[in-house]
Amino acid sequence: MRDARSIGPLVLVLAVALPAQSARDVKIADYHKQVTRHHADAAQGYIDIATWARKVGLVPQSTTLFLRAKAVSQGKHPAADQLVSLMQTYGDAFWRKKHQKPVRALVSDCDRRVRTADERTRRSHVRIAQLALGIENETDAREHCRAAMALGAEVTVDADGNYKLDRLSLPEEFAAILKSETVADNKGRRRFEPAAAGGAALQLDGFHSHEDEKLLVRTDLGSERAQKLHELGSALLPHIENRIDGAPSRQLVLLVFAKRVGYDDYLRARKLENHAAGLADYGGFQTLVCAEGKGDDELHALVLHELSHLFFWGTAPAVLPDWYAEGFAESFGGQGTFAYDGKTLAVGGPMAEHRLLALKQSPIAIRDLLALDAHSLWHDEPEKALRSYTAAWAFQRMLLRDGSKWREDFLAWERQCRSAVLGAVVFSPMGLAGAPRPGSAAAATQKFEVLFGKHLDAIDKEFQAYVQGL
Repeated sequence: MRDARSIGPLVLVLAVALPAQSARDVKIADYHKQVTRHHADAAQGYIDIATWARKVGLVPQSTTLFLRAKAVSQGKHPAADQLVSLMQTYGDAFWRKKHQKPVRALVSDCDRRVRTADERTRRSHVRIAQLALGIENETDAREHCRAAMALGAEVTVDADGNYKLDRLSLPEEFAAILKSETVADNKGRRRFEPAAAGGAALQLDGFHSHEDEKLLVRTDLGSERAQKLHELGSALLPHIENRIDGAPSRQLVLLVFAKRVGYDDYLRARKLENHAAGLADYGGFQTLVCAEGKGDDELHALVLHELSHLFFWGTAPAVLPDWYAEGFAESFGGQGTFAYDGKTLAVGGPMAEHRLLALKQSPIAIRDLLALDAHSLWHDEPEKALRSYTAAWAFQRMLLRDGSKWREDFLAWERQCRSAVLGAVVFSPMGLAGAPRPGSAAAATQKFEVLFGKHLDAIDKEFQAYVQGL
C-alpha cells in the first residue's frame, strides 16, 4: 500500500497539469468543429446554386455543382452525398424534361454565383489553415493552404522574404514548404503549380503571364505572345458557350512551352503520358501545349483544340467517347475549321483540303471510328490518328447539319450525357488529380448504342458518301 505522503504530491502535480492539457484538448476539439463547419458550409453554398440552376433549366451546371458539393463536403454534409447518389440511381429520370435553350444571362449569372462561392470557400480555407497552425497541425494547414491557392488565393513575399497567403502570415519553415509549390511569373507574382505540388523540381519561374477571370496564359515565349494567345483563347470561349449552353466557373489555364524538353519534363512531373504536342490536363484544370517547330496557324489550331476539351469538361465533366471528344475539339481547332485575323475568330469552316483528301483516300468505317482510342493511335499510328480526327469531325458535322434525320437524337444523347455527367469522378478540391481522362466513357458509349446501334449500317453508308462529297 502506497504511503499517503507520496500520494499527496502526485495528486497535486496532476491537478496542476490537467487544466493545461484540458485547455489544449478544448482548442483541438474546437478546431475540428470549425473544420466540419467549413466543409458543410462550402458544400451547402454549391448545393444552393445547384438547386437554383436546376430550377432555371441549367441542367449540366446543376449536376456539376452537386458533384462539386460532394467533393468539398469531405463527408461532412450528408445531403451532398445523398443528392449525388440520387442522380446516379435515377439516371435520366432525375432530369428528363423538355429541353429549352437557356437564356444567356442565366449562364452568366450562374458563373457569377459560383465564383462568389469559390471566393467564400477560399477565405474559409485560409481561416482553417490559420487555426491549424494555432494547434501546430502543419499537415492540415498545408492542405488548406493548397486548396486556397488552387482557388486563387494570393501568395505575396515582402522585402524580408516573409510569406503571406491572402494576408495570413506564415511561419518561416512552413512558408518554405509552400514556396516549393508555387512559381513566380515574370512580374514576381507567385502562383500555385500542380506539378510542383507533386514534388517535382521544374524550371517554371519567370514565365510570362496574361489573364482575366476566365483565362490565364503562362508561357516562356515572351510577354507579347502571352497576350496574343490570351486574345485567341478569349475569342474562342463565346463560341463554345453558345454551342453547349454553359461556361466553366473556374479560370481556365493555358500553359505553352517553347521547347519540347520543357513540355515533356512537365508531363512527367504530372505523371501524364502523351505522344502529341498538346493535351488537356483535367486534374490540374489546364491545357498544356508545346510550341516548338510550329508556325502561328499550327500553334493556334493546337491551342483552340485543347482549350475546347478543357472548356467542355469544365462546364460539365461528363466523359464521352474519344470520337465525340476529338470531333468536338476539331470543330473549333481543326486545320481549316477556323479563321483568326488577330482580332476576330470564325469557326465552323470545312477541314483543310489535305486532311480531307487523306480521309477520302483511306476511309474509316463508322464502327471503327466509334471504337477510337486516341491515346493508343497517337503512339502506334499517328497518321491514322490524324485521319480519325478528321473522320470524327466529319461525323459530327454530318449529324448536326440542317435536315439531318439523326440531328435531334444526337443532340438528345449529348444533353443526356452532360446532364447526368456520365463517367464523372469526384475530384479532390485541391485539383491535384493526375489522370488525363478521369472516369470512363462506357456509360455514354452504351447510351449511344441504344439510340443508334440498329441504324449503324445506314449511318455508315450515309457517312461514306458524305465524306466523299466534302
